[in-house]
Amino acid sequence: MNFIASMEDFFESFLNIFSSLPTRIAPGNIPTLLFRSLLIAFVFVALLILAYKVLNRLHIWKVAERWLPALFTSAWFFGFVVYDVGMCTEERISLLRNAPMAVIHAFEMFLIQSDVSAIHDGFHDNAFYMGLFSLAHFYAALVSLLFVIKLFGFQVTNGILRILTSFTAKLCSKRPVLYIFWGMNEPSYLLAKDILKRQKANGKGTKNFRIIIVRTNHDEAQSLSPNGLSRLFNFLSLGAGDFAHLEDLCSHPNVYTSSTYADISKTPSGEGSNLFKAMRLQSLARFIEGTSKEIHIFCFGADENENLLATSALKHSSVLASSKLKVTLYCHARRDSIKRVIEDTTLLQKNLEVRVVDSSHLAVEELRSKPEAQPVHFVDVKPDGKVCTPFNALVVGFGETGRDAVRFLYEFGAFVDATSSDTQILRSPFHCHIVDAQANLIKGKFIQGCPQCISSLNFHNMDYREQGFYDKVLAPTAKNLNYVLISVDDDEKNITLAVDILRYVRRHRNDLRNFCIYVRTYQQNRVDHIQAIADHYNQSYGLPDCIRIFGQPEEIYTYQMIVCDVIRRQGARFYCNYEGINAPTEEDALAEWEKRRNKKFSKDLEANKYVTAATLQAIRRMEGQDIANAFHCATKLHIARTMFGEEELQRIAKALHDEHLVRENHITYHDANGNDLPELTSHMGTLAQLEHLRWNAAHEMQGYVKGKEKDEERLTHNCLTTWENLPNDEIRGYDFAVVDTTLRLYAEECNC
Repeated sequence: MNFIASMEDFFESFLNIFSSLPTRIAPGNIPTLLFRSLLIAFVFVALLILAYKVLNRLHIWKVAERWLPALFTSAWFFGFVVYDVGMCTEERISLLRNAPMAVIHAFEMFLIQSDVSAIHDGFHDNAFYMGLFSLAHFYAALVSLLFVIKLFGFQVTNGILRILTSFTAKLCSKRPVLYIFWGMNEPSYLLAKDILKRQKANGKGTKNFRIIIVRTNHDEAQSLSPNGLSRLFNFLSLGAGDFAHLEDLCSHPNVYTSSTYADISKTPSGEGSNLFKAMRLQSLARFIEGTSKEIHIFCFGADENENLLATSALKHSSVLASSKLKVTLYCHARRDSIKRVIEDTTLLQKNLEVRVVDSSHLAVEELRSKPEAQPVHFVDVKPDGKVCTPFNALVVGFGETGRDAVRFLYEFGAFVDATSSDTQILRSPFHCHIVDAQANLIKGKFIQGCPQCISSLNFHNMDYREQGFYDKVLAPTAKNLNYVLISVDDDEKNITLAVDILRYVRRHRNDLRNFCIYVRTYQQNRVDHIQAIADHYNQSYGLPDCIRIFGQPEEIYTYQMIVCDVIRRQGARFYCNYEGINAPTEEDALAEWEKRRNKKFSKDLEANKYVTAATLQAIRRMEGQDIANAFHCATKLHIARTMFGEEELQRIAKALHDEHLVRENHITYHDANGNDLPELTSHMGTLAQLEHLRWNAAHEMQGYVKGKEKDEERLTHNCLTTWENLPNDEIRGYDFAVVDTTLRLYAEECNC
């Protein structure tokens, strides 16, 4: 009782402080009170930021998440007791009668509601009880708003830092490079993390770049106000995973976040429009003005139409147009003839470039670049470099990844058949079975685009879970199947089907030496789980690398793949070596590669005042061939090792690099003394024939057919024929030149 009495005295003396205030405030004191209140507000915000940072450093939020049920339960019990006692009369049975209402009031506290009218008047005058009443509501509100406070603290802290930094960026602290992510999701997070990792690995710290993440609103179901609580709740609607990604990135001192609640598709975005002002992103505009060299903007949302709209609006922004910086916009969309128009519209602009980023295409390109994934490793190669076994493939899932995979396998699965003679060079047998429940709907457009390939493709309009898949597809092919690629848009289904196919094939076949299954993965957080399953079955069946995963988001959304565009750089390097252009660095090679494009554009502009469709097609065809030749080096080198052996291969590569081997009359090799080398000429001829078969296959997949002349609009080419029917040795010499380039590049790589 003494303790209760002392607490009552404490609360009474505390309340007396406020009872001493005047009941009326003189008008002259109001400005002073307002100023003091404003100071208190600033102090409160500063304390909030400090508390947020301290709590973040101590990982309090994770502890709170773990103990949230206990916190909720204790707050409810506290509230129940307070209300039950407050509604109690002098009779003890009243505690029991009031319990149902106390339960309801205790739950209402978590909705930030209080019902002081339910408390008897006698308790209103008790300072100790009312202190407990207030404390109970505060505790319940704190539990309810715990994570709202976390998000609010994050937003306030990062917002203040962003605004302050944006002014310094504009005035005195410029950075060479600015990365802007239009939206936050897993692809954006993975790429931003890789950029930070690259900067750290290069030892550049934070002195040469900044990253801005713009949280966007694409919810068309309701019109969100740019003011008030809707701003907060729109931010709170950010998925837990995306917020965790955002929080992780913003822990880096050079990463900032902003938000816009305007729909970019409804924002004025014509030539010279002030898009950033219209979307209330003035601080972002100041960051742009505080950049001295390059700006990279990534529109990586899940909706490709939203990405296209955002990219189109951003490229017309007056802030970007007047910046005189190198601006590159990356739009996540399917890389087809329609979406690539947005790329074509900027081809003639010096400081602005748009790149369409197709994750399915990049997944297959990343697979195509791996030597161990190329079809040559799943056929038998004779000592003369010719192939004596067919290549049989199965593609399950004919979506974007599946279609690109078929193109890759058809092109890189073209080999010189062992039955070929000097007068007739044959392509080794190639067959590909394609299984998809919507195959009939997709087949028409695909075949229309590559009519020459129809005889090698077998379409099965069925679900892979049907019995017909095993009876009509696997049963006839299990004994001769080489390459399975699965991409049905679900990681768990992909790996389950891979295991089922492995079991089926193992039951019907002893030799799995030339057999593999590639499984597409789509979610980075599932990769370790899928890989563990693959490793388990590989080990169980004694097949160290039979089930393989590809397309991991972490390998696609990287600085090298997206920003550096390593695929184009490899193509540019091959082109320069093929043409004998001196390009010491990757940047030099890329500049020469683009110079070829610009020359063709300039020629069109002089003649027609615009770039023709034929020129665009020619550029894409040539650049595509440069990239394919760079990747196909691994196939040619594998066959060359079979013919020459590694030591002799390096000797030949060095001799070609040092010009100690000379090719005369386009197809005949001599040493430095002019002596004929018939055996070398024969083996190099096989590699050149291999290259011609690959070239044919690539053009067939692009829709080209044999014609009297090369016509890029009608997709005809006079060289699209068999090796023996090529017009002359000069034309055949182009294939030999590709082989020579391959070996010269190999000499540089192995430094022999």
